[in-house]
Amino acid sequence: MNDAPTHEWMNPERATMALYRMEEFADKTNTLGFLKGIYPQINAVTFDRTLFCPGSSEQLSDVGCVRVGKNRVRLNIENVFADETGKIFHSVDPKHHKRLLKLADNAATGDPVEINVNPNHRDAIAQAHSSEHLIANAVETLTDGRLYFESGGTLDERGYHKFIGEQIKNLEDLRLAIQKMISEIRGTSMPRNIVFSENGDRRVGFGDMNPTRCEGTHVPFANLTPRITVDNVHPLLQNGAKKLVVVSSTYRNQIQL
Repeated sequence: MNDAPTHEWMNPERATMALYRMEEFADKTNTLGFLKGIYPQINAVTFDRTLFCPGSSEQLSDVGCVRVGKNRVRLNIENVFADETGKIFHSVDPKHHKRLLKLADNAATGDPVEINVNPNHRDAIAQAHSSEHLIANAVETLTDGRLYFESGGTLDERGYHKFIGEQIKNLEDLRLAIQKMISEIRGTSMPRNIVFSENGDRRVGFGDMNPTRCEGTHVPFANLTPRITVDNVHPLLQNGAKKLVVVSSTYRNQIQL
């Protein structure tokens, strides 16, 4: 029906109406749309709009199912990605490939589609991703967005100067301060804030946190993030870039400062 995409990354100019980006749709897991394209060669379909959040380097994509046409043909969606034009492709479970081939022969652009995101999968990835925002906010607040190294790039505790807001003398003090700040934020019901800049960039934060550019999915309140234990904090000089690596019980997160 259409040519296959050449890239699998996201662009702010979206050919598919990305409903998940908008506050009023951010927590919905089902909606109606219309069929836009069928791509048997890559086992994928596109719609005029979607609630499925594509995968990225920051988090996994949504999964779920759709029902297409008047016969409500079910297709399980196992992955979602976007091409360079912003068209969002929904990869179909290989077990449903024959159904997709039938649809390619019988369906038409504009046929109705029921879109259903798996709520349990969405909750899990939204919780983990929201945790990253809390960690990043704590690190940026405590370090004033900067890491300092001694001349020569010494990667030990002596390379750290006084941090903003805390009398932090070593990495253990920094770990404890990050843990304390995260726990305090999780103890509140700070709401998620989604704002858009003039050029269409989507920025997300919680409460009075500084919103950061992000296309992922997030829990509606900070206290719905999972418990985060900060196990270790250590510096890293990688390809000339200074990073702080925060290791937690949930995942390992590298934050560029």
